[in-house]
Amino acid sequence: MPKIEQLKAELHNEITRDYLTKIYNRRGLHEKCEYLIEVAKRDGSYLSVALIEIDYFDELSNQHGRPKGDEILQEFAVILQKNTRKVDILGRFDGEKFMVIMPNTNKEDAIMVSERICDFTESQPIASIEGITISGGIATIHVNISDHTPHYHDKLNLSADDALYHAKKHGNRVQHYDNIHIVIPQIKPQDMSDMDEQAQYEDYYR
Repeated sequence: MPKIEQLKAELHNEITRDYLTKIYNRRGLHEKCEYLIEVAKRDGSYLSVALIEIDYFDELSNQHGRPKGDEILQEFAVILQKNTRKVDILGRFDGEKFMVIMPNTNKEDAIMVSERICDFTESQPIASIEGITISGGIATIHVNISDHTPHYHDKLNLSADDALYHAKKHGNRVQHYDNIHIVIPQIKPQDMSDMDEQAQYEDYYR
């Protein structure tokens, strides 16, 4: 590789990796997700995203100190690596929030992966601290090459984040935001509040 190309590759790697955990940062996740959405369109395959947050991280960091908080983040990144496939994309989305992008993965398989991560996290101390738990929100799309709907990346992120919010609200569990790619024009926004939450969300207890 010519020196200039090598320098470009090193710079790109530096700006797309999280300095603390060495997995992708938000910018890197964005690039990979955009690419994998196009792959999913081409192949007509599923693409799932899990947004996972360490519960009560601020309290843990305040109680044990910031260096211990950093250690928790680093060790959790390793947990993600141990419980996902090589083709999956891992990154630190923001603070104590991590993302797993799972190509060619439907809803059921994405839930299974997220539950495995939850179980593994609870099964052992992290940074010598017992009882750390996580919450996860999952979103899945199934598109094809003829689908020109814009901003799938934003829809995935927002839907996974919305599912994560509901997971935390209902108590440390994994939740899937269902059918984000289906639009029903007849439903007015004000009518959504009257719909049973179960029509939009499926709860999966760990």
